Amino acid sequence: MVLSTFRQLSRLPPKFDNTIKAFLGLLTNNLGYNPDPEDKCFNWEAFKRSIDRDQSNKIVFDAYSSNSESSKMMSVENAANTAANFILGSFRPLMGLEDIQGNILEALVNLERGKREDWASFVPDHSAASLGRAIDPRPASGLGQFITSILSRAAPSGLRREARVPDPESFWELRFLLCSNEPTVPDDFSAVVSTIKIGSVTKGEVDWLAFTQQTSRNFSLELTRMNVVVTNGFNRDP
Repeated sequence: MVLSTFRQLSRLPPKFDNTIKAFLGLLTNNLGYNPDPEDKCFNWEAFKRSIDRDQSNKIVFDAYSSNSESSKMMSVENAANTAANFILGSFRPLMGLEDIQGNILEALVNLERGKREDWASFVPDHSAASLGRAIDPRPASGLGQFITSILSRAAPSGLRREARVPDPESFWELRFLLCSNEPTVPDDFSAVVSTIKIGSVTKGEVDWLAFTQQTSRNFSLELTRMNVVVTNGFNRDP
């Protein structure tokens, strides 16, 4: 089994194999590690700097977009559809929406496999997610703020009343790479690098692994994508 930090949806001829391998190496170099080495988030700022520093002119930034949805009741299937519509964007003529929706849905109900194969990361609470910074940071709205502590208040009798600490909002980051090329530009391919962060109040990782496509919960979403154009022969710096 070949591990990859991004789940690939590629429609490229074999001549791009080495270039894709080099591009995946560049992406992997820009994963940020949370305190637990197994909890990884993609660092968009670092990735953009890597593109800007490239001297070969064989990787070019095209567009960047991010969107978040506050926690609301939805099914896992609806979350997959929302993510697919955002990720495809202007890339839609090159790939079918239904294919992407199905692939994302499959990923969301196979999170344990995603973690094992390295394209999905579980983060117990989103306070550690700052290592996965977006390029244009905004106040957290999709995932909210994790309450780190609640102070007990003294009751009139002088006895201290213990406040209940709510379950934390954990999340998963899923990483996707979509690639396609047009016959009119035979030596280039278009790539969409994307992350899906889906959050919910749970009692831990095991809760997530029981989800099916019909599971409905209060989910929040942070969706990010970057479009780049890569020329065959790209080779990341050693």
